[in-house]
Amino acid sequence: FYQRYKERTSNGITINASEKSDALIVTTKSNLQKISIDTLPNKLSYVTSTESLNVSGGKIKLEYADGETDIIEMTSSMITGFDNSILGKQTLNVSFNNKKTTFDVEIIDKKVSSFYIYSKPTNLIYEIGTEKINVEGGRIRCYYSNAPTEIINITDSMISGFNGNVLGKQTISVNFRGLASSFEIHIK
Repeated sequence: FYQRYKERTSNGITINASEKSDALIVTTKSNLQKISIDTLPNKLSYVTSTESLNVSGGKIKLEYADGETDIIEMTSSMITGFDNSILGKQTLNVSFNNKKTTFDVEIIDKKVSSFYIYSKPTNLIYEIGTEKINVEGGRIRCYYSNAPTEIINITDSMISGFNGNVLGKQTISVNFRGLASSFEIHIK
């Protein structure tokens, strides 16, 4: 009675063993010809600047010259080309034993569901004739439907409604990704 054991390891080594013998025969099969994606990772869409690469569920198919194939788990150390700060489609490179293949992921923008003025700019009173509003100290709190809440500094490009040549109270709009909020200033 012989019980045979054969296993091909991820580095291409085939191990043959028999229960009747104390000998362990190891033969190398470093004739890996090609790798391909067997199963894509579960996650293929990432929110910009908030999510790290996650390749769980991904599997790589190894194809050898003798016609045999193996399936191995994809690991993040096999992957290059991921940059979650750049929006759009990215083609990621998968490397294993000097063989390469690719798959695509999508980096999507944060979706603002709402925001409010977290802190008004420091200066809310201006002299007549002032040409530009000072937004220093102004911040908004943004709520996203696909990312954590964050506080962002108000910038000049977010502001509308300022006219330094009109006396009295003015409502200044803060515009951010299609939504608006406001605060008041005074020109004296």
